[in-house]
Amino acid sequence: MFDRNKRETQDDSGDLTPSETRRSPESFESKTRVREAAVIGPSIQINGDLSGEEDLIIQGKVSGTIQLREKSLTVGKQGQVDANVLAHSIIIEGKVNGDLYGSERVSIRNTGNVNGNIVSPKVSLDEGCRFKGSIDMDQEMVNKAFGKSGAPSAIPKPDATASKPKKDEIGKPGKTEKSTPTDKEINSGSMG
Repeated sequence: MFDRNKRETQDDSGDLTPSETRRSPESFESKTRVREAAVIGPSIQINGDLSGEEDLIIQGKVSGTIQLREKSLTVGKQGQVDANVLAHSIIIEGKVNGDLYGSERVSIRNTGNVNGNIVSPKVSLDEGCRFKGSIDMDQEMVNKAFGKSGAPSAIPKPDATASKPKKDEIGKPGKTEKSTPTDKEINSGSMG
């Protein structure tokens, strides 16, 4: 009645019905089942914790933590992430400053630039990518990061002030502290 483009067709009983109501259930299901990933566009900037239950593509800027435990994360060529990431699979084409925890796989493509540690059973680094950090492919560490070994996982936020001296230590001569890594830090590859 309101849509001039709707065409009416005649069904088996001879009644006229709008053609849209005559779609088969298969065509409706196939359109609703196919869902693309959510996208954070190039003009979007997010500061804080990000979690979800669907695949995600980041083309904008994200700072904080990202948790997509059962889904995949793609940092696109325009994406800039300053966050620790925990996801099922992670694909990096842009820039990431933070640790990556992938329960299935982490892939850094040739345009990718990662400054952080990787914990995942499968890791691929394409020729031409940039990576600075350590890689731990031990399944026990992956389980620990995802809380599968009994202990809940805690993904820390990247600490931008870690390399800066504290305010009260600036300019105080003779105040040198040497830190020695613990056995836990040596085994997990987080010496620093």
